[in-house]
Amino acid sequence: MRCPKALRGLPLAAASAMQTACRRKSYVLKYLRGRLPEDLKDVSGALGCLYGALPDVDEYSAFVLPLHVIEEYHQMGFVKLPRPVLDARQVDVLTDEAEQLANNVEHHPKLEYLYATTLANFTDGPLFNCQGQWRASWGMHDLVYLPYLTVAASQALGNAAVHLWYDEVLIKAARVGPCIPWRQNYALWSNSTTPSDKHVSLFVALDHLNKDRGAPCLVPGSHRWRTDAETLLHINNAEGDTDEARQLNTIWSILREEETEVLMDSPPMTLDLQRGEAVLIHPLTLYATHGNRSLGPARSCAIHFVGDGAQCVRNGPLLPNTTQLFQAGQAVGGPFFPTVFDPAVVEGLPLLNQN
Repeated sequence: MRCPKALRGLPLAAASAMQTACRRKSYVLKYLRGRLPEDLKDVSGALGCLYGALPDVDEYSAFVLPLHVIEEYHQMGFVKLPRPVLDARQVDVLTDEAEQLANNVEHHPKLEYLYATTLANFTDGPLFNCQGQWRASWGMHDLVYLPYLTVAASQALGNAAVHLWYDEVLIKAARVGPCIPWRQNYALWSNSTTPSDKHVSLFVALDHLNKDRGAPCLVPGSHRWRTDAETLLHINNAEGDTDEARQLNTIWSILREEETEVLMDSPPMTLDLQRGEAVLIHPLTLYATHGNRSLGPARSCAIHFVGDGAQCVRNGPLLPNTTQLFQAGQAVGGPFFPTVFDPAVVEGLPLLNQN
């Protein structure tokens, strides 16, 4: 807790209220320690590690994105959120959790709850990737419920109720962290769920990211390139090629002639992100992330959501280390895919339907 420093410069009444909230939050965490289930999926809502309780019904207006931001998302296939979603303390909590996991991945006590963990030489550079950390770490568990993210996801999905799909943490080592080549998120999920437009992702920077430090590079409008049945691009990345420029140039080999012309007019955009800033990404948007040539790590996380109406396309579990069995055509939901925001809680308030 860093309450005393945060109180400097605040009016006396506000400082007193914040101090009370911090003491209560600290007490709640101490009370819960040892009483929480091993698998945090069994805890609904925020634990109080990153922030206090979820907002009251009349407080959600503070998290609603302006209409022009949502319009830009649908036009471009991505949009940088207009304000940071995490403060410095919250970022520190998440980076500490990620580093602890990365440094102890083989012996982590909750390894059985994670969906995937890899320490891989991806395009010849060390990359740590973890999926499902929300079930094992307090801070990441709170992050998937963070209203800055869940309300934005709901708006992007047409004000639908939002379920968690899964979370993901990436750490690119200093100097040698690799470029992650072109991808469409839905290409990873098309054999599990449908339709594609029920998905949305938020990419959150845990370090200052730029072209030399793992920033995302996105192709404007690429989510609208294919309107026929073949919505996914057949991406053919140069496996084993360690040169980032050649990796990123593979985009030209996967496009139709008309798409090539569009790309020449609207080239890929690299988004510089400060710690705690986030980007909303469409599931069909073509994007990559740059390698890390800086002196520090390039850390980020992504929270993937699905909206009401997403359905399974196969029988059985949808993710590794989950026991929930689905039938093809069944709606995505349940304890492994909890509802993280439902706009019905703000029904009657002019929050998600601004004109």
